[in-house]
Amino acid sequence: MIRILNSSLAVRRSIVIGILAAIIGSLWLMVFAAGTQLMQSHAAVQEKRRLLGRLEAVSEQLPLAMQASPANKERGGGFLTGDSEPVIRAAMQQQFQSIAAAQGLGVMSVGKAPDFVRNDVTYAGLQANVSGTVASMHRTLMALEMAQPMLFVTHLTVRSPDGLSNRKPIAEPVLVAQLRVYGALRPDIAGSREAK
Repeated sequence: MIRILNSSLAVRRSIVIGILAAIIGSLWLMVFAAGTQLMQSHAAVQEKRRLLGRLEAVSEQLPLAMQASPANKERGGGFLTGDSEPVIRAAMQQQFQSIAAAQGLGVMSVGKAPDFVRNDVTYAGLQANVSGTVASMHRTLMALEMAQPMLFVTHLTVRSPDGLSNRKPIAEPVLVAQLRVYGALRPDIAGSREAK
């Protein structure tokens, strides 16, 4: 330290300039690294938003596609069949689980959803919590649309469990979704239930 203080003015200036350059360089590298990380996180968020938008668009189009499909008329309306409502619900649950499993979608839980009536038709529903990739969810939604008897999704909420993670995904992200699936009850089944 004393040797530096006793050195010539040019040597002291070059040492100060070197230290200042090292500090500025370090700060610039830190800002650059933070900016790069921010851009990567922003790109990942945008990609997840696009995926979510695609899933929501598919879920909105399924009921419309089912109503417009000429195959629905050939199937005799596509009503859920069974001797009683509990039997129908059990068959519906089994049908949903087999479709989801065939498409690679994990079913975490399935339960009863509130029924609703539209145009004098009663719709029985189930609510499910599932997990899987965007591709498996998309395939499941499409398979539900083509199911016999017809099932359709009225509500879909999707989230990414690692949505706040700063790391770059090494594989297709696994999403968690909650959805409601409905099927139409035959008028005689719905009427017998109301009579009780």
